[in-house]
Amino acid sequence: MREIIAAVAREFYADIEKMCQDLSEEGLQQTVELISAAPKVFVAAIGHSNLIAQVLTMKLNHLGKRAYQVFDIVNPPFEEGDLLIVISQSGETSTLLSLARRAKSLRGKVLGLTSCPHSSLSNLSDALLKIKVKHDDVDFVELSNIGDVRHGNLSGALFGIALYVTIYALIVILMARWGEDAEKFDRRHANLQ
Repeated sequence: MREIIAAVAREFYADIEKMCQDLSEEGLQQTVELISAAPKVFVAAIGHSNLIAQVLTMKLNHLGKRAYQVFDIVNPPFEEGDLLIVISQSGETSTLLSLARRAKSLRGKVLGLTSCPHSSLSNLSDALLKIKVKHDDVDFVELSNIGDVRHGNLSGALFGIALYVTIYALIVILMARWGEDAEKFDRRHANLQ
């Protein structure tokens, strides 16, 4: 069984390496600028992506940025200048597109994180960070058992892992840019539970 775990890890790693090579410096720069400039950040995602979106929201709060999950009931209002980060692998999730349109109507900014740069989400976004996954030159021997092109499970799993890595890298970048250190970061960590 350990051999299977090691093989799956190698397949994820190979695809993430390719994803990193595909990341746009301009997209990364715009992402950092939008997050830095926003008074408040709201993060919206559905399904598997929402689990990872929660990590982004939490880590932004650890950095001292006011960040919220869109579907929480204790959120403040979205206001002019605020940022909505929409995470959608397809860029076509109707609920998320509605939220992006609403954010724009409130004179906010929209940052899209997607695998599909020619999607409806990309048309609504002020900036887009393309997270390409499922590279043709990576052999997915073990991972192909959980889904093929028709089912999308493989793409979703690869997008989730790539998104997780990207989010942690963005936090490291923002931490350095904002002059944060581990001590300040840890002080903002939840301590009640």
